[in-house]
Amino acid sequence: MQKLKKFYSESYMLWVIFKIILGLILLISTISTLQLSRLSATESSVNTIGLIIAILSLITLKADFSSSTKFPVLKMMSGIGLLAIGLAIFVVLLTISEGGRSDFYFLEYPFSLLIILTGLFDVLNVDRADTVYM
Repeated sequence: MQKLKKFYSESYMLWVIFKIILGLILLISTISTLQLSRLSATESSVNTIGLIIAILSLITLKADFSSSTKFPVLKMMSGIGLLAIGLAIFVVLLTISEGGRSDFYFLEYPFSLLIILTGLFDVLNVDRADTVYM
């Protein structure tokens, strides 16, 4: 666990930038999907949960840019949500049929791994004070 925290603290700003990008992507995609009519109850609830996770991720950015650890519960919730989304995307990719793959299918595995690692960054609650600059 210490090695993982050290890894995150050495590349702290990179993970904060990834978190900003993922939060914005998730926010934009869920809002645009929720604006569609004829969504089933399952689709609406999944997109609403995604919207909540995106908002939590963007709110906890304040703690990422300050030197104190604020919002530890929100960071934990955001991290668990990102972990769940990343694992769900990974599982869906594993179960997609052979004939339904697109040309960019191979890019989706690293993207889901990036979401999982960003979720771990929030779950571990890495403090900016521990950041090592080279």
